[in-house]
Amino acid sequence: MSPARRGPSIGRLLLAANLLVLGVPIVAIMLLRLYEQHLVAQTEGRLIAEATLIGEAWRGQLLLAQGWRPTRPAASSRRASSGSGSSPMSR
Repeated sequence: MSPARRGPSIGRLLLAANLLVLGVPIVAIMLLRLYEQHLVAQTEGRLIAEATLIGEAWRGQLLLAQGWRPTRPAASSRRASSGSGSSPMSR
């Protein structure tokens, strides 16, 4: 009679532990690279928006310094272009 075996052998347990020890850092590196790419894209978007805002502010100040004065449309033309007077957002 042979004794009943309980569970996997010690060799398989060590192999599983070694694969886990090697696999966790590899998966972590892949996930961290993905997260870094997300952060870089987000930062680039914010920098582009900030550069646009600063550029438009400088452009406005330059035009004002050159003597350009902004003109506003007449109040009657604004009302006529809005249609029935209701906002498209309230529909």
